[in-house]
Amino acid sequence: MNYKSSMNILFLAVGLFATVPMAAQTRMTAAEKASCVATSGRLGVVGMLRNEICVRKMKDAGKHCVDGAQCEAGQCEAVKDGNGLMPQYGKKAAGICAPTNEGPFGCRLTVSRSKANLAICVD
Repeated sequence: MNYKSSMNILFLAVGLFATVPMAAQTRMTAAEKASCVATSGRLGVVGMLRNEICVRKMKDAGKHCVDGAQCEAGQCEAVKDGNGLMPQYGKKAAGICAPTNEGPFGCRLTVSRSKANLAICVD
């Protein structure tokens, strides 16, 4: 395969990816927005698709945990050890419950069954 035909294939592939439809964006209705604010929530936008959500502070925010099942938002976020280091994957770890229901967006290191999960970045 020569250089010119390689470039044509590359452009064809880029064209295919550019035309793949993405999931629809989630927008809140005016009533949902009003209800959110009236019940101490705040309007938020999350993820690559910029979905609108009602962000709420979790009642157990900051509570010590060793598994997401112990937390209202379902996420136990790892905390640094006594030396200021994050726990290594698969090693014993502790965490605190996520502060809000904003979900897994951004980079996080969570704890499940007293062990550190792999760090993950989600958008």
